[in-house]
Amino acid sequence: MHATHATMQRIFSPSTIAFSRFRPLDSPNVARNHKGSSRLVFVAIRIGLVVSSVMVGCVGLGSTCLGQRAANPIKPTLSDEDKQALADLDAKLKKDFGVLRNNAELKLDGKDESDLKAILAGQEKLKKDLKKKEELFKDKLVKEKDRQQMVNDILNETKRLNLQLAQGGLTVQQNNSLVAQASVLDAQKEQIENSQKQFDEELKKIRLAFRKAEEKYRGNILDARKKADAIEVRWTKLEGDKAFKKLVKEASDSWGKAVEQSPFNMMKSKLKGLEKGVLSDVIPLRNDDGSKVFSLSVTISGEQTVEMMLDTGASMISLPASTAKELGVEVPPNAPDVVLKLANNTTIMAKLITIPLVRVGSFEVENVQAVVLNTSGQDAVALLGMSFLENFNYKVDNDEKTLTLLKVDIETKKR
Repeated sequence: MHATHATMQRIFSPSTIAFSRFRPLDSPNVARNHKGSSRLVFVAIRIGLVVSSVMVGCVGLGSTCLGQRAANPIKPTLSDEDKQALADLDAKLKKDFGVLRNNAELKLDGKDESDLKAILAGQEKLKKDLKKKEELFKDKLVKEKDRQQMVNDILNETKRLNLQLAQGGLTVQQNNSLVAQASVLDAQKEQIENSQKQFDEELKKIRLAFRKAEEKYRGNILDARKKADAIEVRWTKLEGDKAFKKLVKEASDSWGKAVEQSPFNMMKSKLKGLEKGVLSDVIPLRNDDGSKVFSLSVTISGEQTVEMMLDTGASMISLPASTAKELGVEVPPNAPDVVLKLANNTTIMAKLITIPLVRVGSFEVENVQAVVLNTSGQDAVALLGMSFLENFNYKVDNDEKTLTLLKVDIETKKR
């Protein structure tokens, strides 16, 4: 008791000093009549201060006080007899069934559950790396579209200037001004085209890094699933063993709380959440002529389905004018002109459009860029190009004649 009083004096000495300077009201009569009361008030205030200080200390220390019970549940008080009984049960669980008990939690003896825990813990790092590479890739795609838009604007402006020059009736000064503007536009277009190769190489490198990160993220989840399935087999076998269930019940009774495999259950729940964000589909491909040129069914705007040739070398979806008309795809009057270079190095004019919705298999992509070829491309076939495929990690299997689409959604928790 003396030691406690000394400790309290050290802790609350500032408050004691503060109250030692307290004086009752100035009136001598009041001070004299309330001498005993003043002492009682003084003691009561000091006690209140001590209690308040302890409560403040609890608030400041968080889990040290009230939070401690929530963070670290108090173990049941066991008698020596109960402790010995639990020790015997633990020995049987380990020897006969390969199961370890930690308080009210059961886990398998060995590295399986620890390995699964490590795999799941590493997923957060892979997620951050994937998100970083995805942002770089999307940023590069935006820049690619901006470059294409600049070229389209230059082509349209050049077309307008050439039309004015062809109409004639211009003064020499007006004619020279238009020619000069056209020359500047040609120089700008040439500059963009000269840097296009380097830009394409950078885009390819960034896309590859993103897809590798995506595959690594998915692969880690697949590894976790294999490990979890193997652990599940062991637990399922144990749960069907009457002798094991009896031991677990006895351990629960001795411990005073249900003993269960809670660590593995939590890991299974986390794994299921991760798996929801990994989507894949396998789409059949066709090549009736036996070549390596494949075709597949593509649905446009959720209504019309068309057969398209799969072309990973094409930058965009490409539609002949007649096919676009059959599909109900409108070409706005102000759609920009684009020049396409074909595989044989010839060029063809087309209109750049945006298709509201494109679906392949179970995957849909909104606002997909596409081109509608002019009349000189009527004999061409519709192509499914990168403006759709770049949204996925894809794989073409020539032997199985399949297209596998994979997409990892790392933001599924926000839904």
